Amino acid sequence: MHQYGRMSSLPKQFNDLDTLTAIKAASTNASSSDGEYSWLELKSVGKFDKQAKERIAKEVCAFSNTYGGVLVLQGIPDIDAPLDTSVIALFDALESFLADCLEPPLSGIDAKVVEDRIVIGVPESATKPHRTISGKKGSQYYYRNVTSAVPMPEVMVRSLYTSQAVLSVQHWATFNDQELRIGIQNKSQVVGTKPRIEFSMLYKPKSPSPRSAKPTFLAAHDFEPRTAFTELMRYLPG
Repeated sequence: MHQYGRMSSLPKQFNDLDTLTAIKAASTNASSSDGEYSWLELKSVGKFDKQAKERIAKEVCAFSNTYGGVLVLQGIPDIDAPLDTSVIALFDALESFLADCLEPPLSGIDAKVVEDRIVIGVPESATKPHRTISGKKGSQYYYRNVTSAVPMPEVMVRSLYTSQAVLSVQHWATFNDQELRIGIQNKSQVVGTKPRIEFSMLYKPKSPSPRSAKPTFLAAHDFEPRTAFTELMRYLPG
C-alpha cells in the first residue's frame, strides 16, 4: 500500500474496506440498484489498458471534485468476479498512474490490494477543480452525482476556480536608493481571479537615532495588483 499525501484527508470508509467480505457487505447494504453509494464506486476491469485507465481517471476525477470516495476495481462482470491476476500484478504501475492521471495532480490518493480486488481511496481535493488528462472526449472535468461520474457544467468549473481560498505564495523584496522591487510567486495549484497584495511598510527616519530605536510602522494596506505600485508610492516617506 502506498499513500500520496495526507492520510487524514481520505474517506474513513477506505480503512473500513479491508476485506472482501466488508466490500460485499457495503455493496449489499446500499439502497441503490447498482450496489453503490455517493462515496463508493464499483468498477469492473478486464485488463489494465488505455480504456481501463480512462475509466479509472474519470472516477478519481469525480470523487476529487466532490466529497472524495472509494473506488473498488473488480473483475467482469460484477462484484463476485475477482480481478484478473495480470491487473493485480501491475499494481505498481497503477500507483504511478494514479499520481499523474489528473490535471493538476491530486495528492492524498491511496491504493491497496484487498484479496483479489484493488481498493483506491480518493480524498476531496483542496485545490479543485481537477480534470482528466486524456480520453475519448479529451480532458474533462467530472463530479459525483449520486452514484455516477458526470461531466461538470462550465458554470460549476468557473465557480470552483473562483471559490478556492488556499494560496501558498513566496515573496521577496530588494531595495536601493532609487527603486523598490517586490516579487510575488504563487507556489500553490490554486488559481485566483481577484488576487490582492498587502504591503507592510517599515522605515527608520534619516536623522540620527539610538541604535536601539525600532523601525517606525508606516502602513498596512490592501491594493489591487494593477494599481499596487502607484498606491504604494503614496505611502513611502518623502
